[in-house]
Amino acid sequence: CGGDIGMYLLIKKCIVLILHVDNGNFMNPPYLDAHGEVDVGLRRGRPQYLNMKRYDELRKLWLTHGIPSFVARKIEQSIDFGGWMTL
Repeated sequence: CGGDIGMYLLIKKCIVLILHVDNGNFMNPPYLDAHGEVDVGLRRGRPQYLNMKRYDELRKLWLTHGIPSFVARKIEQSIDFGGWMTL
């Protein structure tokens, strides 16, 4: 169904992994704490709540087939020495 494209919510790390072919990048999750902040890695241990605006952004990215261009833009912006590939 997705072919060479994937979008995964890594629950234990509280982050979204977006993949296209042999490339990928991380994205903030659609979950925020009571103060509207992302708790990457769940270090603070506070409850997280679904933020519909962030969820809609992820949904739009998927439904409009925007993942290849999103990943390409993110890769051009940074060099990742062992980030997503070490999972």
